[in-house]
Amino acid sequence: MPRIAAVRAWLREATRDLAELTVLRHHACRALGLAGAASAAVECLRSGLAEPSQVMPFIEPFLPYYDSLRNDPVFVEFLAEIHG
Repeated sequence: MPRIAAVRAWLREATRDLAELTVLRHHACRALGLAGAASAAVECLRSGLAEPSQVMPFIEPFLPYYDSLRNDPVFVEFLAEIHG
């Protein structure tokens, strides 16, 4: 869990520099995916889709960073929402 807390802390601090957040948010989402933090990764992806970022709905959720989340109900529901 310390890794997830570190990513969340970075996201909080990055909001002070919107240019950095816009360019690097997808890396934070990927780190959360690698950590197996489904709820946090989905929250990150949702915010990345709602605000300027490099999170792209047509590719980001299908990258290998999220492989450990493929069967997690939170992630499955998220995919259904964005791809109907």
